Amino acid sequence: MRYLKKFLTVIIIFCSFIICGISGTQQVSASESGKTDTSYTIIYDDSAYLIKDTDKPQLYDVMESISKDTNVIFYTTDSTEYGRNTADICQNYCAEHFGSSKTAPVIMFTIDMYNREIYMYCTGSTRKIIRNAEANSITDNVYKSATAGDYGKCAINAFTQAENCLAGGKVKRPMQIINNVLLAMLLGVTANFTVLKISRASRKSADRCGEMVGIANNSFVSVKVSKELIKEHTTVRRESSDYSGGSGDYSGSGGGSSDGGGSSGGGHSF
Repeated sequence: MRYLKKFLTVIIIFCSFIICGISGTQQVSASESGKTDTSYTIIYDDSAYLIKDTDKPQLYDVMESISKDTNVIFYTTDSTEYGRNTADICQNYCAEHFGSSKTAPVIMFTIDMYNREIYMYCTGSTRKIIRNAEANSITDNVYKSATAGDYGKCAINAFTQAENCLAGGKVKRPMQIINNVLLAMLLGVTANFTVLKISRASRKSADRCGEMVGIANNSFVSVKVSKELIKEHTTVRRESSDYSGGSGDYSGSGGGSSDGGGSSGGGHSF
């Protein structure tokens, strides 16, 4: 009996481990399924065949990460199938998949070989996060990769910066900093030139004033004026008038406005 009890105890413990292992496996599978199953759409369309096979996995990963928050499109083209300029291409391509109302949240990055331009396009609620300024800054930061022919790196970096914006981060803007420095230098030179001109003009004006004062002192004539002529008696008649008026009431009905959709975007030639 003693050995039988030990044997049953071992069997029970062994069965418990098996049950825990099965339940643990099911939990991992469920979490993995939840990770890949999203309510947003990923569209990868490399019609111009620009992306290397070695860059595709990383590009897929960043697009999948973005798809947790919004629809995401990557599109390359070397034709005018969807429009003559890159902005129209993005708008028409996006409308084909998500409608022309521009209410669906979408981030689209396009490499247009026909116009030699990269462009980031956003619609719906996403456009309020990645505005024109952010889209322009992102394309400013990555266009050199496109110029060098490294289109995979260009797309990966563009989507990575877009994802950072969605998470509440800020886009680095080196071009804007350079422009601000140049503008500050230009304003400084202009201000110094203006001060110099005003200083020279003030000196000339002071010299002229001195000459005029000397002339006035030499030709001063005193004139006696009778006090009676200076005194002037005036009476001011004040009239008061009463104003009475009725007040009108205004009533109106206010209507609630909803986001009718819209888009933002920015690009850079390469």
